[in-house]
Amino acid sequence: MESTNMATSSKKAGILLAIIAVLSVIAAMTVVFFVLDDDAEPGLNSPVAKSFVDPLKGKDDLEPLYSSSVFDSTYGKDGGKHTLVLYDGASGDSEVLGMLAGNLATHFGKVSVLPIGDYQPGQIDQYDALIYQGYDYGQEIPAALRDDILKGDKKVLWANSNLEKLAGVDESPEEAAFIEKYGIDPHAFQHNSADKITAIEYKGQVLSRHEKSREMLLPAITDPAKVEVLGTALCGSKETPKACAGAPGESFPWAVRTGNITYVNDLPFEWQQEGSHYLAFADLYFDLLAPEAPRTQKAAVRIEDVSAMSNPDDLRRVADFLGSRNVPFQVAVIPFYVAETRDPKDDRHVGLELKDRPKVVEALKYMQSKGGTLIQHGTTHQYGAMQNPYPGAASAADYEFLRSRCSTQDSKPWVFEECKQESWVQLTGPLINDEVSDHADRIERGRQAFVAAGLGEPDIFETPHYGATPNAYEAMAQNYEYRYEQTDYYSGLITGKNQDFFTSLTQILPYSVSDVYGGTVLPENIGNPSVQMLNNHAARPPSLLVGNAEKNSVVREATASFFFHPFLDIKILEEIVDGIEGLGYEFVPAKEL
Repeated sequence: MESTNMATSSKKAGILLAIIAVLSVIAAMTVVFFVLDDDAEPGLNSPVAKSFVDPLKGKDDLEPLYSSSVFDSTYGKDGGKHTLVLYDGASGDSEVLGMLAGNLATHFGKVSVLPIGDYQPGQIDQYDALIYQGYDYGQEIPAALRDDILKGDKKVLWANSNLEKLAGVDESPEEAAFIEKYGIDPHAFQHNSADKITAIEYKGQVLSRHEKSREMLLPAITDPAKVEVLGTALCGSKETPKACAGAPGESFPWAVRTGNITYVNDLPFEWQQEGSHYLAFADLYFDLLAPEAPRTQKAAVRIEDVSAMSNPDDLRRVADFLGSRNVPFQVAVIPFYVAETRDPKDDRHVGLELKDRPKVVEALKYMQSKGGTLIQHGTTHQYGAMQNPYPGAASAADYEFLRSRCSTQDSKPWVFEECKQESWVQLTGPLINDEVSDHADRIERGRQAFVAAGLGEPDIFETPHYGATPNAYEAMAQNYEYRYEQTDYYSGLITGKNQDFFTSLTQILPYSVSDVYGGTVLPENIGNPSVQMLNNHAARPPSLLVGNAEKNSVVREATASFFFHPFLDIKILEEIVDGIEGLGYEFVPAKEL
């Protein structure tokens, strides 16, 4: 498993248009701060700039020790179903997979996430369902767990490996009884290394599967009458079928249901993408935990990277369009704008608070009057004077709660360089000040900037570039009930063992959850439009987002949530809204996703 998976890369592709816009503004700076079209004209090293930059200046090379809090392994919301998630105990990778599986379960109530070796006899009776992520093929399955699953009727969602151990020893009476009951023979499953599966068909939709995903097992079905095939792995594509090299026909089962067990021939959490087979796995939770849930389709849009430097006319134009369509929307606002001058002889910074730009504030109030909800998008969306990763240390261009640098390649060993068009952004560790209290103070200061501008207190937070340390996420949970984003999860969060910043995954949520960090996370899951290739990522036309929304419709409670930068052509936003509504989605406030 890699620390930066495709989910993270997708967000990076989305942020780069904003970066270009910001850096082009910074490039215009000289020794004298450019003239604003508003009443205020702060000078270089304004109080705002000094307060965010000076305390950290000259400390860019410090290497902080990584140490995060330990979070409760039982989390979620009371009043719903309680799910037990078990993961293999040999590695931090397994713990991360367990947390991601647990996060989805919190959409339905609470979850307890435990290493499988800790399972106690009869424990399954305390829960409504059980989920297992089989990452380690050498993991032993407790005999008590095997007995409880096979003798009871609790629903089980079992992913990837070790199903043969659930069936008992090969050619034993236990195995014979398993085959008779379930109509499958796990000991006869074979690794299919001959076919590279990049497409999964589920509920009539073809969902992508990343080319780096692990090889799949070929299920051995002994009694088809007892087995329902829920999804299939395609050896070719829907348009161009291809005979399988390692299986009969042109496809083979990806997910099956038999008795109380749903078996998925995969680990979809490893390589998540918008529109990927991870959606099918997320939909299986409904049969497990909410089989009577009605089908819904809800959409949301967020206007991204709005700051004191935004063009008020752009903001009003977006508000007019969305208001005319009765589309509620969110506005991600950066409360403090900070950037360094581009004069090579001058290392000072400029800074603006929202209240310094009355015309921007009035435009934000106008957006509120048209159905917009303001959310806090970080505090400065950058960090001190450091390049994080881009020159200029500029708001909307840089990370705020995580260290980042540009590399010549997308995997280790990284070779760091000044950021270029062909560079890869890598997340490299915590920032200088990574105490929970440091982050909490910073976040609260940003919230108060909304109040000072007369915009009220926001109650939703969005992490800049979707990147933060566990300590920063804990601080966000202390300040906000809601986050609206994709999120990073790390090994050691619930065990406190082998805490490792580089063993992590980013989760793209298909629906709202109450994650391990605390609070409710609202999904953004179909991307954002971009008009050109940037940093090794292809352009993202409106049709791509609409296509992702169509794939999301395989989920029982489908959501299609995206973000849009207000400096783009409004026709792009119109095309996306038209396409999503044409699929049957209804736009709602993000809290209703």
